[in-house]
Amino acid sequence: MPSKQQPITIMYKRISTFLFSVVPVLGISVYMYGARPIIMVIIATLAAILSDVLVSIMRKRKYDGRDFSSIMYAVFLVLLLPASLRYGIVITAIVFTLFVKHAFGGYSGSIFHPTAFGFVASAICWPDEIFMYPWPFSHIAMGANRNPVLYMSATLTIKNGGIPNNIDRVDYLLGNHPGPLGASFGIIILAILLFLIACKATSWHAPLAYILTVVIYSLLFSHLKTSIIDNIIYELFSDGLIFGAVYIASDPVTSPTNSTAKIIYGFLVGLLAMIFGHYGVYQIGVMFAVLLINPLSSYLDRKFPSKGVLR
Repeated sequence: MPSKQQPITIMYKRISTFLFSVVPVLGISVYMYGARPIIMVIIATLAAILSDVLVSIMRKRKYDGRDFSSIMYAVFLVLLLPASLRYGIVITAIVFTLFVKHAFGGYSGSIFHPTAFGFVASAICWPDEIFMYPWPFSHIAMGANRNPVLYMSATLTIKNGGIPNNIDRVDYLLGNHPGPLGASFGIIILAILLFLIACKATSWHAPLAYILTVVIYSLLFSHLKTSIIDNIIYELFSDGLIFGAVYIASDPVTSPTNSTAKIIYGFLVGLLAMIFGHYGVYQIGVMFAVLLINPLSSYLDRKFPSKGVLR
């Protein structure tokens, strides 16, 4: 008879692997923005742990210290935020994020991706702060005030059909421009995807389908007047698109289980992400796309069954 503890152990191992994988991204953000990203991660981690403890008390359950899923979702959210964001908004965003997890009974019961929900809720409440960023290597005060001059992301320029001429192509690929403190490092995050696939923490199906959809869409419908290569670079490496492919769209709980369903899921998220990116009001449209497609995961598993069960 198979052990009931094994799936739980695998689940906790996967979460730990995802958390470990963000260390290089966080390290680069500290190099670019100083100690403030670390402070934001610490605040988010403490808020996540406190949330889990309070919910355990209210439900009269024992707190499971092995479950790092709340910390994982909180850290993902911080990486999508500006390094200059007020700490109070960070804490409130974490509350939004973990509300979804606990409302559906915990990590394995979530229908909507908690990080995507927390980001969308925060973006609607504070769009003028969520989408304004400091320039890398500018001084950011540790306190809540005296923030540096903030800039709109290069993604907004691309969204409006312009080319960010003040940003070198290599800097754009590496994330050396105003943007989220951890979600702009596209090349690094792609390398992390290979690591996660090698560790079997995620599968290639949804991320690859998502990325190919973004590339094909950028070739067919891009409104940028530049070369094909530049079209792909500027569209694919827009803030949050690669991050969404690796950490959000490939989430094993809120995405389908079967391989065929995962591919279709990745295609739908990528397609909606590009439509939101081009025509939506807010930047980082992949978070809105994920929330819309998340409820279809079970349906896709039923509609497109396959032998490859990947969860």
